[in-house]
Amino acid sequence: MLKIGIVQYTNAIPFLLPLQNGAVAFKADWTIAPPSRLNSLLREGLLDCALISSYEYLIHGKLYRPLFPSYGIYATGAVQSVLFFHTTPLDDLPQLVTLTSESASSSALLKILCHHYWKQSPSFTSFQTLDEALLHPAFLVIGDDALMLHNKTAIPSTDLAEAWTKATGLPFVFALFCARADLPKDKEAGIREFGDALEATIAWSQNNMAAVISQAERTLSLPRVNIEEYYSCLSYLLDQQAEQGLNKFETLTKSTPYASKL
Repeated sequence: MLKIGIVQYTNAIPFLLPLQNGAVAFKADWTIAPPSRLNSLLREGLLDCALISSYEYLIHGKLYRPLFPSYGIYATGAVQSVLFFHTTPLDDLPQLVTLTSESASSSALLKILCHHYWKQSPSFTSFQTLDEALLHPAFLVIGDDALMLHNKTAIPSTDLAEAWTKATGLPFVFALFCARADLPKDKEAGIREFGDALEATIAWSQNNMAAVISQAERTLSLPRVNIEEYYSCLSYLLDQQAEQGLNKFETLTKSTPYASKL
């Protein structure tokens, strides 16, 4: 049985729900964890396949191979769940910016935007809890915490996916499903079957968005209309534009101080 990892956020419900409710049949040994944990587990060979950060794929690409067709999570424009909260303007950021420890891609994206587009050179540190982040004047929050905090705080925020698309004209790919490049041959058929299952999960979710949104309502303290808007921001099957965005992210990561060392 394959060992497969997937993130614990609302954005992954379209993958998970049809697998959990039996609408799509696929058995695996599942690990549900934050992106940074899945990165480590796949890198160390403790998983066969996982939804890993695009940053992890670009930095350690020789270890992985994307599934084909490529499924992941990306946005063209605002994503709502990757937010940079800041009490000062983007052209006058504080000397210290605090990053979430859960996401490598979002942290690298913020560093790229600071260096190439906002012309800012702050130092970076990380926080472990949201309460800790709120003590700082500039901090990056992702996932469900970002969705809910945006509706609870008056602190101004910048949507990093929206900022990226405005700067580059391209989508931003946050994560993609990858298998280990050294996967044993006896698991290859399972990976192909999993790729087919992913296609089926997204097809089912697109046809059953009411069920997806109802599932999200169980964990998010947000109005249903907000959740509907959130899902309208997300895409899951990587197209040519998404691949171009991923290539641009790789180029800028290599040319940004500290972005390749998180």
